[in-house]
Amino acid sequence: TGGGKACPEREGTRSSTAIDIGSQIFITCAAPELPVSMAPDVNVTVFVVDIGRYFSDTWEYRLPPPPVIQADTLAVSGVVTGAADFKALSSVNKFPIDVTIDNALSKNGINVDRAYATFHGTGIGMGEIQSEATFFPPVVNLKMTFDTPGFAAVGFVPISIFLCDQNNGTETCLKVNQTSEGTGLVIEFWDN
Repeated sequence: TGGGKACPEREGTRSSTAIDIGSQIFITCAAPELPVSMAPDVNVTVFVVDIGRYFSDTWEYRLPPPPVIQADTLAVSGVVTGAADFKALSSVNKFPIDVTIDNALSKNGINVDRAYATFHGTGIGMGEIQSEATFFPPVVNLKMTFDTPGFAAVGFVPISIFLCDQNNGTETCLKVNQTSEGTGLVIEFWDN
């Protein structure tokens, strides 16, 4: 068992090797999907039918890496700017922003049915503005596009991205606001 859930031995995977104190047995089991709340430690118990003994130990349960915004792929109106020069020349006009998010994969337990960005512009009089995103289902990473608000305000505005999953009529959203450089995502609006 792993975390109290059945982990049946895969047929044909058992092998053994003679060692000084007896035999060392190698098995492969079909690991159960475990809730992430069990991390970082999970109890694993093996019952060996042949000898009628239990062996237990605590294993490290490593979670997949969290989703991050790939800093070097940020683009405004199709021009790749990266995180350092992430700015829109006009706050009044709407510009498409292209973002790539790494690690947002179903194999990591992240399913995406809807995505949006929130511009946190309260500090410059913009308020909190949401922008729905278009995206392609991730294969290696999630590529999405959303528009700037088109609100007349000048200054720095933090952006949070939300990846949402609709499951049995309930939507849960995961907030992603860290870049691969370890900083938050911030865009500068200025008028020329």
